[in-house]
Amino acid sequence: MLDLTNIHHTYRQGENRLEILRGANLRIEAGEMVALVAPSGTGKSTLLHLAGLLEKLQTGSIRIDGQETKGLSDPKRSALRAGSIGFVYQFHHLLPEFTALENIVLPQLILGTERDVAARRAMELLAQVGLKARADHRPTQLSGGEQQRVAILRALANKPKILLADEPTGNLDLANGSVVFDLIRDLARAGNMAVLLVTHNTELAGRLDRVVTLHEGVIQDWSL
Repeated sequence: MLDLTNIHHTYRQGENRLEILRGANLRIEAGEMVALVAPSGTGKSTLLHLAGLLEKLQTGSIRIDGQETKGLSDPKRSALRAGSIGFVYQFHHLLPEFTALENIVLPQLILGTERDVAARRAMELLAQVGLKARADHRPTQLSGGEQQRVAILRALANKPKILLADEPTGNLDLANGSVVFDLIRDLARAGNMAVLLVTHNTELAGRLDRVVTLHEGVIQDWSL
């Protein structure tokens, strides 16, 4: 479902070149959940942004559901991202002027779903995580854990084939972090999604199918 092959990525700072990824390879099947655990500054977020088509690929290949993404026009990249990829950020990035329900409805409207259909799905998702009564609340009226649950539902609104999560529990306490982590796992399992989750929490990572790390720009199995 997600196939990254020989990924190289370099940042330029004036005359200096910082090579972050040096031939990274990772393949995740539909229904498989992989945790990426590595120290800060090793390229975890860069890899995730490349996989989510949020950043342009420099060298290598990224295939999503068998489709090569290199060379796609910006409109086609956006369409593929909207229809096939869900992204969960550490800092939820909910739109503050919209309610919890509207934050989940909006990505569906962008994909062309009718408003009433989108609203029904959003309400069903909120009910699944015990937030139906909070549907009309804006982000500032929700707790940190509630905001992150809404952010996860937003990422799942269009039933993506791939779910990418960048430190989704990093700004939560242990109890809320565990709840959010289990929510991602359970909803992803139900949707048979390929999941790549970046985390510093090795205990939570161990609940997934596989754990990998980044070392000197290359992905390695955690057991190595």
